[in-house]
Amino acid sequence: MVVASNMNVDAIWDHVRQWPADAKLSLASKILESVRDEKGGMKQHALTLADLRGLMSSGQTPPSDVQVEQWLEEERLRKFG
Repeated sequence: MVVASNMNVDAIWDHVRQWPADAKLSLASKILESVRDEKGGMKQHALTLADLRGLMSSGQTPPSDVQVEQWLEEERLRKFG
């Protein structure tokens, strides 16, 4: 078994982070499948590709910068008065 050092993982991530979302999801699915195969009984806990897609997309449009700033201001007022 080959153990990747943190430096190797960081180098791989620097490369992979530039991929389109579908390619990253495909890689994540293959990694999860390989872990599931190694661990045996993880099938009920392993994420599927559909689960990963669901995690990456809320189906809603993202809030505007103005809306986010408003939320932050409301939270600051709530927290600090």
